Amino acid sequence: MSAGRSEYASASASSSVFGSPPRAKLSPAEAHSYLEEGLQGAKRHSYRSATSFVTTIIKCMKEFQFGGAAQYAVYSPVTHEEFTKVADMRNRDLKGLRFLYLTDERTLIVKFIVGESHEIAHRRFIEIVMRKAIMMGLRMDFIDIGKTRFSGIGSQKEGDTAFKPTSRPLATDWPTLVFECGVSESLQRLRVDARWWLENSEGEVGTVVLVTVSKEERSLHVEQWELADMPKNPDVAQANPDPFIIGVKKTGEVDIVGEVVTGAPLKISFKKTMLRDYDEALGEGDFVLDVQDFKEVARILWRFS
Repeated sequence: MSAGRSEYASASASSSVFGSPPRAKLSPAEAHSYLEEGLQGAKRHSYRSATSFVTTIIKCMKEFQFGGAAQYAVYSPVTHEEFTKVADMRNRDLKGLRFLYLTDERTLIVKFIVGESHEIAHRRFIEIVMRKAIMMGLRMDFIDIGKTRFSGIGSQKEGDTAFKPTSRPLATDWPTLVFECGVSESLQRLRVDARWWLENSEGEVGTVVLVTVSKEERSLHVEQWELADMPKNPDVAQANPDPFIIGVKKTGEVDIVGEVVTGAPLKISFKKTMLRDYDEALGEGDFVLDVQDFKEVARILWRFS
């Protein structure tokens, strides 16, 4: 699988100045990125009503499940009121959907989570992370908040699973660790999702882990994305003399083909996740997913694929 770009001097490099007053609207470049990047092949629908949404989305989900469609669908124009109706209906009847809603663009981008292999891979990684947290004595300090929706710049989004420490008790407090899962063909779009979390939270989300699965190739690909200092483009005039900017960067990558693992371990920062230094005397440390952890996922995944 192609590794793709490992960093973004992204649409927000010029607009997300961390610590600046919050913006209510996306820039044209940001909106274009969210509306287009990684959505090649996604069906685009004119939104008419919540009832028609259910009819078309069930059809799209079935086509995707049997290999005949992309993992995403796009609906517009969707008012905020209609989005609320759709979200309520989803929570009752269509729990395998994840939403990114762009307010001013009145556009709803829907990701499908269907099929046993994607759910197994995703949930197994979550279980491994939680197991490591429990082994460090963090059972009461580290919370799985599921697919809770968060508000960013002119947008709202849900991940597949998010975590945060109990030191962030408010419902509006950002998670520190987010997982996004999909098929291998959706990797480019999942990278857009990672960028949304890291940039919209202005670094409050410390790490995003992307997981893609290909049943046909019996392969699994995992990427870790974080904010990091990146060198500026020397060919572009800069008002700020600092040679670095904060950008979204891939900081880890692991592949599994069958049960052969390359690129492990994957190290998730304890400090970025728990918002404090770890205490070695208490058995704390970074969340390290090693070769055996990845083999565990593979063995269970291929048994059911």
